[in-house]
Amino acid sequence: MKDLPACVFVYGTLKPGFRNYPVALKAGPHDVVGKATLQGFDLFGLTPEFYPGITEGQGNIEGVVLRYHDMGQALPILDELEELHLDPPGYRREVLTVHLEDGSFMDCIVYIYIRQSRLQQAGVYPIPSGVWQED
Repeated sequence: MKDLPACVFVYGTLKPGFRNYPVALKAGPHDVVGKATLQGFDLFGLTPEFYPGITEGQGNIEGVVLRYHDMGQALPILDELEELHLDPPGYRREVLTVHLEDGSFMDCIVYIYIRQSRLQQAGVYPIPSGVWQED
C-alpha cells in the first residue's frame, strides 16, 4: 500500500498482551516498534463493549506502534476489527504522527472512533490518563 505507512498505532485491545492481539498477529508478520504517544486526542472507554476509542481533543494517548511487513495483507483484517465495513462504521482510519520514546516521530495509521450517537449514550467514560487497561 503505497499511500499508507506500514505502521499502526494501537492504544487498546490490539496492544501486545491484550485480548485482540491475536487479531494483530493474524494480520501478518510485524515488529513491535515500541511505546509511543499520540497528542491532541482524548481517550474513552465503552461499556458493555469493553474497548476504547479516541476522538480529537486535548489529551495524550499512550500506545504501541506495530510495523507490518505487508500492510496490504494486514489492513483488511485490522479494518474489519475496527468495523470500517459497518453502516455506520465504528472507526475511521487516519495517518497521524506519533512520538516514540526515543524522541523520534513516525507516521502511523490510527483508528479514530466516529460513532457519534454512541458517544451520547450511557456507558461512555473518559480516561484522562490516556492509558487504556483491560480489567
